Amino acid sequence: STQTIILEYVCPCLGAIMANIMFASPIKDLQKAVKKGDLGDLNPTPWAFMLGNTLGWVTYGILLQNLWIFFGNAPGFIISVWLNLGAVKLLYQKHHSEELKESMVNLLVDQERNMSLRYSLNSSATLAIREYEAERKEGGPDV
Repeated sequence: STQTIILEYVCPCLGAIMANIMFASPIKDLQKAVKKGDLGDLNPTPWAFMLGNTLGWVTYGILLQNLWIFFGNAPGFIISVWLNLGAVKLLYQKHHSEELKESMVNLLVDQERNMSLRYSLNSSATLAIREYEAERKEGGPDV
């Protein structure tokens, strides 16, 4: 009957489409923020809740073997994972940049110290060899 078709196919299909449009709404905003390199006034908190919400509904859809529930939320789950990873990337970008700069400075300082030590050891070894050769020429002690 018409009522069965509307209630069991049309309405669930429209619900799944609207849910996925809603889940996809922050994608362009995050893309702009990633290009800028800063979240700005973008609030990523709802994305964490979206992740939990869609995970719960996807699991429920699997348990009930209901494709409308599953496909109404599975794309949202994938989108929310991407949104959260993008937000984390932007939130910790400054921290990682500072850590990278610090580790590069430490690496350069360590290399400079190693080069200075090698030069010092090389100079000391060269001096010792020259002194030994000078003593041998003068008839000094044999070692």
